[in-house]
Amino acid sequence: MKRFFVSALLVLAWAPLAAAAKPMTVHLTSDPAGATVTVHKGYYSRETDPSCVTPCKLKIRQTRSDSGHYSVVFRKNGFEPATRMAEEATPGPEGPIFHVSLTSEADAIEKQAARQIAIDEIALEKCRLKAADIGLANGEPKPCRIVTPNYPATVNTDGYCDMQFDITPDGHTENIITTGCSDQRLGRASHAALSKWLYLPKRIDGKAVPEAGMTVRMTFRYVQEDGS
Repeated sequence: MKRFFVSALLVLAWAPLAAAAKPMTVHLTSDPAGATVTVHKGYYSRETDPSCVTPCKLKIRQTRSDSGHYSVVFRKNGFEPATRMAEEATPGPEGPIFHVSLTSEADAIEKQAARQIAIDEIALEKCRLKAADIGLANGEPKPCRIVTPNYPATVNTDGYCDMQFDITPDGHTENIITTGCSDQRLGRASHAALSKWLYLPKRIDGKAVPEAGMTVRMTFRYVQEDGS
């Protein structure tokens, strides 16, 4: 009787663990098909399950340490990666179902460009309102967004770069050239920063017009780690 009682306890103790480790089938599809899918389990996103190519199925063996937390990542050349969490699955009769519509890298770039245009338009509108308040709506071009150049890691002295550029009717800079730098290594950083500047363009009779031959000096001040 004593041996039977001990055995029964062992069976009862093992049953929850066995149930927790039971495989779960996950159904995976994507548009377009042919995406490689990997499963990341637990809070630390460790990748432990084999991958497959959509449309496909994967078996996930959940353990107590996973606590039911996992994510699936879809990857396909030419498309942005897509990640879905466990709670985003659609319940199915045979297990969770995941479906994603992948965004092409070209579309992602186009969307990012559209977002940047919207940001630029907001900045320009703020500039217009400010200029109108002080009576400068039809004056010379005025900077709306100034981006500070990154200091090259290989330069350890103060310096400058003189730049020349044109302003388009929509306020962007173009035809940027370096006319002189105290250190040629500062030229690339100056060009990159100036390309992100945004101007309220010059207006004639209320119409935005381009402006050529603008100049600016980019100044660099070297600061040591101790702040000196």
